[in-house]
Amino acid sequence: MSIINILVLLFAYLLGSIPTGKILVWKLKGIDIQKHGSGNTGTTNVSRILGKKWGIAVFFIDALKGFIPTMLAFYITQDLNFTLLAGFLASFGHVFSVFLKFKGGKGVATSVGVFFALVPFLVFATALFQLIILKIYRVMSVATFSGIAMMSALALAFEPLEIFYFLIAFDLLIIFAHRQNIKRLLKGKELKI
Repeated sequence: MSIINILVLLFAYLLGSIPTGKILVWKLKGIDIQKHGSGNTGTTNVSRILGKKWGIAVFFIDALKGFIPTMLAFYITQDLNFTLLAGFLASFGHVFSVFLKFKGGKGVATSVGVFFALVPFLVFATALFQLIILKIYRVMSVATFSGIAMMSALALAFEPLEIFYFLIAFDLLIIFAHRQNIKRLLKGKELKI
């Protein structure tokens, strides 16, 4: 692996690690998002604290943290596996941020950015499905789990196996990041939107 490739992977992780939600909430409200709501730095908790508009803004910025290194990696190498690895490291950085003592968000928005760069049709189809599930159940984690299941099925059906295999790795990362949500779901205590 060349030094440029190593730098791209490092850039992907560090960009993914930037805690967008924490910075925004601190700048606008002067509070530590990790001590409020779910304690998470991502879209849903930002929406609870600052409102839907700012939550959407954080979602798009976090998605860019996945989109940019994915596009960069593909532009430099034209290698799908390397590109997916770079994207995965961006999502990994979002969940395990070096700037937050290896804590962070749930990795969903950053992963959306990664796959939007590679398979936008799958992202749009999955997003539509998630919105329907969210409308029915009003629970973001249920919509998230439904979405990753749907996207994995679509990837298996329509995309190269490399994308499906890496998508499983993204799924496992997101499920791990949602482990507290899973516990609350099993107890019937998960928060509704």
